[in-house]
Amino acid sequence: MAERYGYWTDWLLCLGVALMLGARLPRFMSDNWLPPSSGHVPVENRSMWNYIASWPVVAIVGPGLVLLAFGVLSMSPPEVKVAQVCFGCGYLVILAKIAWWLAIERTEPLLQRSLFIALVFAAVGVLWFLSSSLAAAKTKPVQSPESLLNSDLKFIFYGKERLFCVYTNGTKYTAFKPSLAFGLGDATTPFMYPPSPGHAPIAQPFPIPIKVLSDDYARPGDFLQGPEILADFMGHIKNGDVIFGVAWLTCSNCVTRRAYYIYWKVAEGGWYAETDAKSLEGKRMTIYADTGQMKEYLDKEVPVNTRQIMQPTFVKPTS
Repeated sequence: MAERYGYWTDWLLCLGVALMLGARLPRFMSDNWLPPSSGHVPVENRSMWNYIASWPVVAIVGPGLVLLAFGVLSMSPPEVKVAQVCFGCGYLVILAKIAWWLAIERTEPLLQRSLFIALVFAAVGVLWFLSSSLAAAKTKPVQSPESLLNSDLKFIFYGKERLFCVYTNGTKYTAFKPSLAFGLGDATTPFMYPPSPGHAPIAQPFPIPIKVLSDDYARPGDFLQGPEILADFMGHIKNGDVIFGVAWLTCSNCVTRRAYYIYWKVAEGGWYAETDAKSLEGKRMTIYADTGQMKEYLDKEVPVNTRQIMQPTFVKPTS
């Protein structure tokens, strides 16, 4: 998901720009409106450290580092170490500024300042602990010999205008390196390309590469978004086209390789049905342009009672 949320280095660059902007904000503050008793230091008497440690800078850097940490945790795989460093630095910046402000810049009785800083440190400490716990939970598990061939993944297909998939882990073991494969063809407007250089184009399935997510994993109970299946071919596909074929799903420690029939009518919906993966080995799929022949073939290959209707959007199963 780095392409969706951006790489952590881009987030860090944005934070640096914000830091430079924040450092310049105090220079444009007027001294005329501040009362003499405010303790405000005139602009001409300030050092560079006054700008760096000013509230506008701290208000950008502290929360900015915390937001950066949440951003890198949302990527796949998450940058856990970077997030933990950002959490630590962000909360330390906030605590240090508050402590300095109360100890040096405020003149209230010591007891009041002590109670206030204790409450602030306790609240920020709780947030720090919860944030660190979230980062720790995102740590990539290590595949051990004991975890081999003990997990399983299943597909959920959905979509009306475009075709999507989600894969889920219903076991109590983490599934490593999910592998997704699709063999889909357009029965209405066949996709034509040469089987090899120098040959005439013929109708063939869409050339969808097998996707092995070597850096990804699915924890027990996860529902993970897969790629948009036909994103590269939507310029060819038209509303009303019938897309038919099969999909396979497995992982490096899955006990089985699952296979599914897929029937999707663009802009109208469709269905999918799990089938025995071994029964598809060496089997040539037949795609009929004629609606009657296609229905007869599908009713024979995929009984109606085994089909699951595709929802327009993803709906998480209740059981």
